[in-house]
Amino acid sequence: CDLFISNDSGPMHLASALGVPTIGIFGPTSLGLGFSPSGLEDKVFWAGVECSPCSLHGEKDCVKESRYCMDNIKPEKVIEEAKRKLSANKIIFLDRDGTITEEKDFISKVEEIKFLPGSKEALKILQGLGYKLVIVSNQSGIARGIMTVEQVEKVNSFILKDLAKEGIKIEAIYYCPHHPDENCDCRKPRTGLIKRALRDHQLKLKGAWVVGDKLSDVLLGKNIKGKSILVLTGYGQETKQKIESDSEVYDWQKPDYTAKDLLEAASFIKSEVLTESTEPVTNSHKKF
Repeated sequence: CDLFISNDSGPMHLASALGVPTIGIFGPTSLGLGFSPSGLEDKVFWAGVECSPCSLHGEKDCVKESRYCMDNIKPEKVIEEAKRKLSANKIIFLDRDGTITEEKDFISKVEEIKFLPGSKEALKILQGLGYKLVIVSNQSGIARGIMTVEQVEKVNSFILKDLAKEGIKIEAIYYCPHHPDENCDCRKPRTGLIKRALRDHQLKLKGAWVVGDKLSDVLLGKNIKGKSILVLTGYGQETKQKIESDSEVYDWQKPDYTAKDLLEAASFIKSEVLTESTEPVTNSHKKF
């Protein structure tokens, strides 16, 4: 499904668990009971009336003159949200250092930036396929005191402007400034940066890709129920060896594809898109 709309129910949780964007309609039940869907794209409509929950599952007769816990949820608002989700843009999340630009530990100066060969061509290919492009990056050098937020912002601004000159639009660059020991929500492979992107832009995770040179990028792809590509630039070779060194431990962490660089990754995604577009339409593929 591209979208699932339901009352507070078992199928609602199944859809959310499978990564299907879900709209939950909560009437006499309450979010405070902890039963709301937890997917990154999920949305709950709840009137938040003071008498909710009137019972665990809302089966008791309403004591009010009007059952306004349901009446206050307007169909027009649900439809508006449904249209917004269905019209969202497909997305590719990209790592920065070691994927688009050369890996240099803790880049703090514009002079240190060097785009990897073929990376700009790759971004043009992906943009031409209709994907929105967002960069997500761990920048723990800020917490380590090696560089400042201002320096990182300046580097990111230069990258955005330089790519824009080539006709490449990056929707945004999101980065985690925290130390790995801080246990934050935004350090990859956790999904805090993805949540910010979904909040700021009209994006959908169905069919999303994550491309990067580290295991954290591969696992981020798993965590958003998307597909991941490991590039062998930057720390890619080291990551590949780590994954292959103990297949029993790391088998579930393997990327969907391994590419020598971003350009090969873009070519692979293009081939996947073309294959999907030429598949015969059967009853199981039809969208109603």
